[in-house]
Amino acid sequence: MIENTTIICKTFKEFYTFVNEHKTANLEVAYDVETNARNTHSKDHRVIGFSISYDKYIGCYVPLKALDYEFSAMDKRLVEKHLKEILKQNKTSKADNKCYS
Repeated sequence: MIENTTIICKTFKEFYTFVNEHKTANLEVAYDVETNARNTHSKDHRVIGFSISYDKYIGCYVPLKALDYEFSAMDKRLVEKHLKEILKQNKTSKADNKCYS
């Protein structure tokens, strides 16, 4: 049985390395975005992290901002730019999040 693995990328270099090692020829990618909003329809929220995966067994999580950690401004800009390119070039699937109280 294959075990699922999540790699936490805390720098642009780690994110870039993950993408280059795991992207696939079929150009499909799944992603999910984490915000600080309690209400899924809130317009007053910030993205604090995201996950991305090219297959069902391995993915990465990028914590842009956490209680004890925040990306450097330069790394954040580089990650955002690279992520935009990835999402433009690939077939994407957004995770379907449900809000539970």
